[in-house]
Amino acid sequence: MAWFGAQQYRFRRGLGRLRARADGSWQSASCAGLPATLGLWRPRIVVPAGFDRYDAAQRAVMLAHERGHIARGDPCANAVAAALRCLFWFDPLLHFAARHFRHDQELACDQRVVARHPQHRRAYGEAMLQIQLAAQPLPLGCHWGYSHPLKQRIEMLKRPTPTVARRFGGGLLVAACVGCASFAAWALQPAPSPMNPTSEASLPAPKYPADALAAKVSGKVVLLIDLDANGVPTQVQVERSEPAGVFDAAAVSAARQWRFEPSRENGRAVPGRVRVPVTFEARGQPGAPAGGSGMARALPTPAAVAG
Repeated sequence: MAWFGAQQYRFRRGLGRLRARADGSWQSASCAGLPATLGLWRPRIVVPAGFDRYDAAQRAVMLAHERGHIARGDPCANAVAAALRCLFWFDPLLHFAARHFRHDQELACDQRVVARHPQHRRAYGEAMLQIQLAAQPLPLGCHWGYSHPLKQRIEMLKRPTPTVARRFGGGLLVAACVGCASFAAWALQPAPSPMNPTSEASLPAPKYPADALAAKVSGKVVLLIDLDANGVPTQVQVERSEPAGVFDAAAVSAARQWRFEPSRENGRAVPGRVRVPVTFEARGQPGAPAGGSGMARALPTPAAVAG
């Protein structure tokens, strides 16, 4: 942050005294890195000393370039980029991306100006070649100089303006690439473990007692299950049941067939204990014929019990 602040201060101090011009810009006593856009809340366009030596077409496209930065909010975007670089200073990819972000910002602004002034392509290119490049960057602002890809910008002036169909095709291509990358990331996820306790397949439902089903009785049993290091139940206890004694045997019998992902300590599987609620739901109205239906299920997220 101090480095960016020093750069900003040196650049601003090197401009000297600014003088307002009739075209709304500000005249500087310096030439390095100008024209440029300064400020966040009230951005100002600063032109170099001797700006009037350029012809009218060149002055028009240079001012249009800087006004394009202001219209798109590029000074604020650059401030956000600088803040991110300060916060994540340790990430080299962010500094690399920020540099190319500034390059793409200039290319995009060039394209907008050329699209609005196609008859001034030559004047725009000549103005780029005549501008003196800055000797230092401007963190919170936009200017033509400082290692911008001048050759690439000049070459871009020879290209025709992208059509609507080309823009639409580019958008589809980007969407397809994002979709393929997302699918590849999803497909490369590891398969769930067959002993994962969150999988209902590892907790098969208990058999519904025939008498309770005939009477359309619903209930709930909470089991405490001791597990060995392989996740196999070694002891099953009924912690509580509603109604008492109706579904206990069915729940205990099913629990002995369950398999769990064992607990781990220091990377090694160890014995443990889990608490598993089992619900029994009778469908239909009480007093219906015995051929009705019922459902029993174990909740797929058993809670571990200390000890």
